[in-house]
Amino acid sequence: MKRFSLEDLAAEKNKLSDQIQGFHALGMFADAVRVRLFKYPDKLLTALQGDETCDLFGCSVYVWNDALGEWFCSTVKRLRFGIVTVRGGWNFPLLPVLQQAYLRAHPGTDVFCRYEGEPALSGIVERLLAGNNPTGAPLAGCAFLHDGEMVSGDVVPRLTSLENIPSPYTGGLLDEFFDGRLTPLLETTRGCPFTCNYCNNADRHYSRVVSVPTARVLEELRYIAPRAAACGVRNLIIADTNFGMYERDVAVADEMRRLQERYGWPLGVVASTGKQQIPRVAAVAGKLAGGLIVSMSVQSLNPATMRLIGRENLDDGVYAGLSRELAVRNLAQLAEVIVPLPEETLTSYRHGVRRLIALGATRVISYTLQMNNGTPYTDPAYRERFGYRTAWRLIPFDFGEYGGERVFDAEQVGIATGTLSFDDYLAVRRFALLTELLYNNAILAELLRWYCDRGGDVVDFLELAEQALPQAPAAVRAVFDSFTAETQNELFPDRVALEAFYDQPENYARLLRGEIGGNVIFRHKAMMLRDALTAWIAFTFDLARRDLSAAAAAELADVREYAAARLDGLFDGKAEKAIERRLQHDVSGWLASPVGTPLAGYRQQETCRTIFSFAERQ
Repeated sequence: MKRFSLEDLAAEKNKLSDQIQGFHALGMFADAVRVRLFKYPDKLLTALQGDETCDLFGCSVYVWNDALGEWFCSTVKRLRFGIVTVRGGWNFPLLPVLQQAYLRAHPGTDVFCRYEGEPALSGIVERLLAGNNPTGAPLAGCAFLHDGEMVSGDVVPRLTSLENIPSPYTGGLLDEFFDGRLTPLLETTRGCPFTCNYCNNADRHYSRVVSVPTARVLEELRYIAPRAAACGVRNLIIADTNFGMYERDVAVADEMRRLQERYGWPLGVVASTGKQQIPRVAAVAGKLAGGLIVSMSVQSLNPATMRLIGRENLDDGVYAGLSRELAVRNLAQLAEVIVPLPEETLTSYRHGVRRLIALGATRVISYTLQMNNGTPYTDPAYRERFGYRTAWRLIPFDFGEYGGERVFDAEQVGIATGTLSFDDYLAVRRFALLTELLYNNAILAELLRWYCDRGGDVVDFLELAEQALPQAPAAVRAVFDSFTAETQNELFPDRVALEAFYDQPENYARLLRGEIGGNVIFRHKAMMLRDALTAWIAFTFDLARRDLSAAAAAELADVREYAAARLDGLFDGKAEKAIERRLQHDVSGWLASPVGTPLAGYRQQETCRTIFSFAERQ
């Protein structure tokens, strides 16, 4: 056997190790196989067009690399006769009829490995080494087509231990990827005890949690740290579904802290934190000096929706207490909601955001529901039950040109249900942008603090701004008009229409320039802060000026001056700024005081000079 080649196109939970009956495939077949890994598509294509050859080609399958992986499988078959192409990952339907349709729509893929890839892939390798056709008979953990009909082997039981899977890091398999561009990724646990049905992990097959031995995780971190630091990479991705929720995660965080002090790595940890044991999650985050954002997500606060999706959220009192604890410890937190989930309405969505903010959530992100394979949202009967209307949109920046062909990866999303119309969907998206501009990341924290200290409510102010948008300055209206248009224009009835649009030369050129095809909310947030900041500040502060006394108006004027000076130069690329403002109130001192403290108590005898500058970290 000449080669056993694994392609990781997304750098997400790629199965770099292969196990059968407790043994790693590389260990089992030591002298018979050789592995070469790829991350960059262009480098892989160059290898395939050159002298590189293999007997088995495999790649991961997620929603963000499905089309690219299939393109490479098809290309491999055109360039090399007799190569077996294998894919595996989350993006595979649950229903057999949909699985068969998926395989027919992906003719470049010979075999799909279902669930955990180690046993299934090792079974394929074992057949190849024995000189047998991998698709000659059913194979455990695998699905493939034979004469146009699907053949599906028995589901392989979950691995009960990950101890015998060697580390691709300490084994040196990933050394070439410490190149200053890629972020290391670790999986320390597999499985999830929760049953949120919009998530692939809701499948009962994944309900048991299995951990990588702690000693192995610590060894990997010690291996990665000096190499990541040496090439200028500061972050780490943890692929677990509930990091920080388990007792051993405290030991992992302690080690990360030591590595931070020694190597300056990892400064940031990207992870999905646990949905329970939040005090432990907070303790883990505290050890990482603010480098880990604690997820306080709810996805919905509508009781009917939560019952239907199989989710239980924290009690309001517990949630509020934990939010206060995180705030006191200056730890970043994030609350997420997904729209449109079953039975959600525009009213229940707004009520949910109001409740989250009241409970102390410091950042609220509203996501559009992905109708992903591996969840019931691809089941036609489920969609019909809740009146789902769907569309396709390009996954931000997931496109490229390879071998003269353009490849686009797209996601199918929910844009309406029987209880939430498409107009409601657009209203949700606009409200999400308003939340990002006014509330998240403390962009206008001074204004909202002043407004709420006088008895106002954040969500009331968001809704006031939403209602006043038609009378906003032209520059502000232009950003929101562009946002609404782009939110609609990014949607297509099917993949064919999407690919035909973006494949047009003028549209592909716009993709390359970043004018379309990115994250619509973040793009327009940047537009507002870069191109219309003065108009945005004028608009929002004018909303708060209504029916004010002279003293209150003077307070608000100082708050406005303070906010404008703090945000000045945000996107101009300057290394430093020095802005002077003379204010009648000590706004900095007031902001450091407990919430509810009147600004009037910080009135100064004389106007005082306040200097604004960027800190070295900024």
